Amino acid sequence: MHKAFCLCVLAAAFWEAAHAFSTRPGVCVDPLGAILATMDCIEKEDAVCAASGYSQEFVELHNGVLNPSTAGIHEPQWWSFAFNVVDFGLVYNHQSHFDTNRVSLRYIKGVTSLDLSNYTIPDLGEGPKQVEISQHQHALVTVNADCEMIEWDQ
Repeated sequence: MHKAFCLCVLAAAFWEAAHAFSTRPGVCVDPLGAILATMDCIEKEDAVCAASGYSQEFVELHNGVLNPSTAGIHEPQWWSFAFNVVDFGLVYNHQSHFDTNRVSLRYIKGVTSLDLSNYTIPDLGEGPKQVEISQHQHALVTVNADCEMIEWDQ
């Protein structure tokens, strides 16, 4: 009976600590879930949903270098344009919530471009053929208190 009482007290203390952590100001309750939900929106080509997962302050880094091409990623128009020229597929092989508001993701990103080979571009000739690329990526992702991505560091 003593052991059961100790386990109950321990479980209650753990629950209180977890609850206090999840309701602290500035803390996203489920960073991994929020990021994966946004990535699902990208795979489903839902521009409004995808944009809503990014903060206006979002930055993307590649090996410590700022990627300027993500300016405006928090706007649905950015995603609408992207979805017109490429399709994305994601296969995760590692997911970890490793710090307050921080997640580690390792995944394979499949990118398929639009086939424009049936079109002629003036002064350039035939448009590019469809290309399929597999990119192996590892990203450390930071979210804000609203669970919006603020930094993607890969």
